[in-house]
Amino acid sequence: MEKFVSRIFLCLFLLATTSCCSILEKQTKAMSITAYAIKDSIYIGRFDLADRYTDELIRISIPPTPEERITITPLTE
Repeated sequence: MEKFVSRIFLCLFLLATTSCCSILEKQTKAMSITAYAIKDSIYIGRFDLADRYTDELIRISIPPTPEERITITPLTE
Protein backbone atom coordinates (compact mmCIF):
# COMPACT_ATOMS: atom_id res chain seq x y z
CA MET A 1 0.00 0.00 0.00
CA GLU A 2 2.86 2.40 0.82
CA LYS A 3 4.44 1.84 -2.59
CA PHE A 4 1.13 2.62 -4.28
CA VAL A 5 0.71 5.88 -2.35
CA SER A 6 4.32 6.92 -2.96
CA ARG A 7 3.92 6.27 -6.71
CA ILE A 8 0.78 8.39 -6.80
CA PHE A 9 2.59 11.26 -5.04
CA LEU A 10 5.51 10.89 -7.46
CA CYS A 11 3.18 11.06 -10.45
CA LEU A 12 1.39 14.11 -9.05
CA PHE A 13 4.73 15.81 -8.37
CA LEU A 14 5.95 15.18 -11.92
CA LEU A 15 2.68 16.41 -13.36
CA ALA A 16 2.81 19.60 -11.28
CA THR A 17 6.40 20.41 -12.26
CA THR A 18 5.81 19.96 -15.99
CA SER A 19 2.71 22.16 -15.99
CA CYS A 20 4.54 24.84 -14.00
CA CYS A 21 7.41 24.89 -16.49
CA SER A 22 5.07 25.33 -19.44
CA ILE A 23 3.31 28.22 -17.70
CA LEU A 24 6.63 29.96 -17.02
CA GLU A 25 7.74 29.38 -20.61
CA LYS A 26 4.53 30.89 -21.98
CA GLN A 27 4.78 33.86 -19.59
CA THR A 28 8.42 34.48 -20.55
CA LYS A 29 7.59 34.40 -24.25
CA ALA A 30 4.66 36.79 -23.79
CA MET A 31 6.81 39.17 -21.77
CA SER A 32 9.55 39.08 -24.40
CA ILE A 33 7.11 39.85 -27.22
CA THR A 34 5.57 42.71 -25.24
CA ALA A 35 8.96 44.18 -24.27
CA TYR A 36 10.06 44.27 -27.92
CA ALA A 37 6.73 45.83 -28.92
CA ILE A 38 7.34 48.59 -26.36
CA LYS A 39 10.88 49.14 -27.63
CA ASP A 40 9.77 49.30 -31.26
CA SER A 41 6.87 51.62 -30.44
CA ILE A 42 9.14 54.06 -28.62
CA TYR A 43 11.76 53.85 -31.39
CA ILE A 44 9.26 54.93 -34.07
CA GLY A 45 7.66 57.51 -31.80
CA ARG A 46 4.32 55.78 -31.20
CA PHE A 47 4.07 56.49 -27.48
CA ASP A 48 0.34 55.82 -27.58
CA LEU A 49 1.05 52.19 -28.48
CA ALA A 50 3.92 51.92 -26.01
CA ASP A 51 1.58 52.91 -23.19
CA ARG A 52 -0.87 50.13 -24.09
CA TYR A 53 1.93 47.53 -24.38
CA THR A 54 3.38 48.67 -21.06
CA ASP A 55 0.04 48.11 -19.35
CA GLU A 56 -0.07 44.60 -20.81
CA LEU A 57 3.48 43.84 -19.65
CA ILE A 58 2.65 44.99 -16.12
CA ARG A 59 -0.47 42.82 -16.14
CA ILE A 60 1.41 39.60 -16.96
CA SER A 61 4.48 40.17 -14.79
CA ILE A 62 5.06 39.70 -11.09
CA PRO A 63 5.57 43.06 -9.32
CA PRO A 64 8.99 43.63 -7.73
CA THR A 65 9.48 44.29 -4.07
CA PRO A 66 9.96 47.95 -3.09
CA GLU A 67 13.71 47.32 -2.66
CA GLU A 68 14.01 45.93 -6.21
CA ARG A 69 12.21 48.77 -7.98
CA ILE A 70 14.27 51.14 -10.08
CA THR A 71 13.91 54.74 -8.91
CA ILE A 72 13.09 57.15 -11.75
CA THR A 73 13.68 60.84 -11.11
CA PRO A 74 11.96 63.49 -13.25
CA LEU A 75 14.03 65.77 -15.50
CA THR A 76 12.19 68.86 -14.29
CA GLU A 77 10.59 69.65 -10.99
